[in-house]
Amino acid sequence: SLQKTVGETVYLIWCGIAGVGLCLLDVWLMYQLFPEERTGDVEFYLAVFNGMLFIAALLGLNFNINTAIYGCSFFSIYWMEFLRVRRATEPHAEAVDTMKEALQEMSCCLIGSVFCFLTVMLPYPLFAISQAQETAQDLVFMLCSSWENMISYYSQTGGNIYRQKRLAKELQGVETTLRRLDALVASSWWECLFSQKWFASRKMLMDLHTSLIEAYDRLLCVQGYCVSEKFEE
Repeated sequence: SLQKTVGETVYLIWCGIAGVGLCLLDVWLMYQLFPEERTGDVEFYLAVFNGMLFIAALLGLNFNINTAIYGCSFFSIYWMEFLRVRRATEPHAEAVDTMKEALQEMSCCLIGSVFCFLTVMLPYPLFAISQAQETAQDLVFMLCSSWENMISYYSQTGGNIYRQKRLAKELQGVETTLRRLDALVASSWWECLFSQKWFASRKMLMDLHTSLIEAYDRLLCVQGYCVSEKFEE
């Protein structure tokens, strides 16, 4: 769950806790539906179907990978324990012990999440919104430079394969930075929940990101013209 910014870390912490929470909910429901001895085939096959459905839902639906990993890894342990044929003298005690153990696992996850959060907060916080602002500023200069180089190339009297490769490399750098900005703006949502100023800044960054994508798309068209230009005299 530890990432390079506060927003990304908080998002992955939330996804991990959600996965463990879904696991505990399903385990609790299984023990509520079958609290007595599980010695028949019906109970066994229903438990198998439930486990297959739970894992398929976590992996098939649009959950974050952290939710799927935490949910499946924790659920498989309690699923296998539940499938064991039991002739318990006190079946309710088994359910209570299992849920106590599951809650202890949740406590461990929460403690680990606190340490992950402190890691990105100390000695100074690594906010995604700040990095997004810096990345957006760098991206504006990169696009301006790419536009100038494109115009300069198209205005020359002859083609140059080395300059074409340089322009293509510049555009690859712009595309990579655009993806990074998109990820930072998305993860900064978790940092802007309690700050109207940051929320307004994030909204401006989203609008700027849209404009930068349009400028980049037009730059790709210009690159196509530059490559196809024969520079006939």
